[in-house]
Amino acid sequence: MIFKRQESKNKILDFLGDQGKLSRGGLNAYLHWLADEDPNIFSYLDEQHIRWLVSKWPPEYMENEGNDQKTAFHIISLLADPKENPNWQLFCNYLKLIALALNGKEYLIPDATGELIDDLINAACDSISY
Repeated sequence: MIFKRQESKNKILDFLGDQGKLSRGGLNAYLHWLADEDPNIFSYLDEQHIRWLVSKWPPEYMENEGNDQKTAFHIISLLADPKENPNWQLFCNYLKLIALALNGKEYLIPDATGELIDDLINAACDSISY
């Protein structure tokens, strides 16, 4: 799981442009890669295994606002055209909504799920980038 998390963090570098910055299109492509790759381990576990894993997980890898903020600001620092006041909290919430939607596809109308993910990704991009 730690390997998949690190792989996801490193993968963003593949989407940087010639200037070593992430364009709006690059950010969108990266978020689509994340959605398609779905590196969220919780998607593959039942509730009992999630509880066990969380109990064994080092505290520095637990999801918390500090980790969310650190990740969001790392992504924002890579942007070619970040908003003057990017809303990192909204960005993180959109990413969490994407993960929840992907994890609960059985509750969504299949014909509209792809469009929903696209809309959430676009909204996430809107929250931090022009």
